[in-house]
Amino acid sequence: RLATVGNFGLVSFGGSNLAASVVNFLDPQLVEELPTESRDLARRILRQRRQRGWQPMRLDSDPIEHFRQGSDNLFRIARNIAKQESRRAARQPAAPPIDAEININVDLDRRLTRLAVEIIRLRPVLYANWIRHSVVYGLRQLMDYAWIVGPALLLVVSLPVAWYRRRATPVASDEPPAEPEATSDTAMAMLLILAAGYFGAYLLLVSTTFFPFDRYFVSMTLFIPSALTATLFEVWSRTLHPERG
Repeated sequence: RLATVGNFGLVSFGGSNLAASVVNFLDPQLVEELPTESRDLARRILRQRRQRGWQPMRLDSDPIEHFRQGSDNLFRIARNIAKQESRRAARQPAAPPIDAEININVDLDRRLTRLAVEIIRLRPVLYANWIRHSVVYGLRQLMDYAWIVGPALLLVVSLPVAWYRRRATPVASDEPPAEPEATSDTAMAMLLILAAGYFGAYLLLVSTTFFPFDRYFVSMTLFIPSALTATLFEVWSRTLHPERG
């Protein structure tokens, strides 16, 4: 993979995805600030965005509108224009004699990577703002899915009930209550850390390269329902059987 693509990345987030996000920042001034090798590509992308009536993203822009433009930026604008440039380069006499389609796809991704990195270098505040909006968007989506909302609501209702029941239940004997099993507490803590860590790391990865629309977001929540349900089960297990701690 290093020989073919130029990096050891094991996922498909490359220059195409990153460029699909940051070409939202393009305007005539930014195009003129870009290096010569990326300027024509950026100018053609900007022209097609303008034909669709899209405005450059600013700090006060509605992020959702620009998130929705991402797919068109990726599949209908940036990749197509970069592929045209790569095919034109592949027809040059000095082009390497390797599989044309592989060469074109690798080359177009490199062109878009170069463009995206230059845009981020020139507009770091806009890029940081994109990441912030993307993370907030992902966090808000947590309440859009029943498999998260259901266990979360049950847990919210259960905690005060469990607390009240525990206070109201008299001690059955002079024996002190049994200590909760350390293995159970450790397993719960590990599951919660796994769920939060996986979600947070994945959300940050997607936010820095694209944005967390449904296809990516659903897989981010892989461990969250399990962690919530396990916590709910543990709360009620200790409430109904206080002698277990």
